[in-house]
Amino acid sequence: MNKPLGHKAYGSIPHMPGSKRGPGDHGIEEKQASLITGKRPKNIRAIVQEKWDGCCMSVAKIDGRIVSLGRAGHLAQSAPYEHMQRFATWVREREYRFDRLLLEGERVVGEWMLMAHGLVYEVRDPDALFLAFDIMRGHERETADVVSRRCEAARVDSVPYVMHWHHPEGGICSPEEAVRGQRRDIAPADGAEPEGVVYRVEKLEGDRWRHLFCTKWVRGDFEPGIYLPEDGSVPTWNRCSWLEQRAA
Repeated sequence: MNKPLGHKAYGSIPHMPGSKRGPGDHGIEEKQASLITGKRPKNIRAIVQEKWDGCCMSVAKIDGRIVSLGRAGHLAQSAPYEHMQRFATWVREREYRFDRLLLEGERVVGEWMLMAHGLVYEVRDPDALFLAFDIMRGHERETADVVSRRCEAARVDSVPYVMHWHHPEGGICSPEEAVRGQRRDIAPADGAEPEGVVYRVEKLEGDRWRHLFCTKWVRGDFEPGIYLPEDGSVPTWNRCSWLEQRAA
């Protein structure tokens, strides 16, 4: 199957030391981690975002067209899984927003929160079914501030900050403390704890911030994929009105 980008839409984010890992997962070095949990130069900042337990999907602008893609880079509508096919439908209903958000050759990557994986979510706003966390061109990322600002202008939901540290005096925060941030229009159902957090580390070069690396921390008692359907079984959907309206 063709990949419109010519490559994968997104790779994998490495783990922090102490993060729960699965088979084949890789991590960052202690020196990198110290820029997050310890003191850091004034030209380094760390941004903390809640980690959402969804399906990584993306929307690209290719030859002026808005195209929905899975993580591997294939067209969402041709995916073998229903929740990925439904992403293409959801994007078509909001195509004008993504057309406003993206420049030619860019893509926005985020979590598609329709189907439950390791957590069941309550999604109160159908627009929050996709939470953007990166805007990319090729393998280059925009900074978190740029993603947030551009998504807000285009009315595309994005992953919010739990914390935003600009300087060493901003404080030192453990992953366990950072994991407590939540947003109001989407949250784990029945009071469940979030999966973890994502850290985005950026460096000031001249008068512009640039992306250095990102890393994730998953809590040790999190059980990934417990709601994923086995062969032939019915998926567990997150609680959302968008899906209910289409089932009516």
